[in-house]
Amino acid sequence: MASGVGLPSSDVITFLRDLSIIIAGGVITLWLFVLTIVLLMVYKRVNTTLGAIKETAYNARDSSKAIRDKLVNGDRRYGIAAMGIGTLAKFLFRSRKRRKKDTAESKGASTNGK
Repeated sequence: MASGVGLPSSDVITFLRDLSIIIAGGVITLWLFVLTIVLLMVYKRVNTTLGAIKETAYNARDSSKAIRDKLVNGDRRYGIAAMGIGTLAKFLFRSRKRRKKDTAESKGASTNGK
C-alpha cells in the first residue's frame, strides 16, 4: 500500500468525473442563458418589424379597396350614363334619318305629283 498522504486512485477518478460533470453543467447552463437572451432580443426586433409589415399590409389593403370602390362604382355610374347618352343619341340620329327620309319622300312625291 502507498504510505503517502492522499486519496486512493479510484477516489481521484471519481472526484475528477464529478468535477467535470459540474463544470459541463455550468457551461451548458451559461450557454443556454446567453442563447435565451439573444433569442429574446432577436424576437423583439423581428416582432417590431413584423408589426410594421402587418400595418403596411393593412394600409395597402385599405388603399386598394378605396381605389377599387372608386373605380368600380365610378365605372358603373359612368357606364350607365354612357349607355343612356348612347341610347339618346341613337334615338336622335334615327329620328333625324327618318325626318330626312320623310322630307326626301315628300319632295319626291311633290315633284312626281306636278
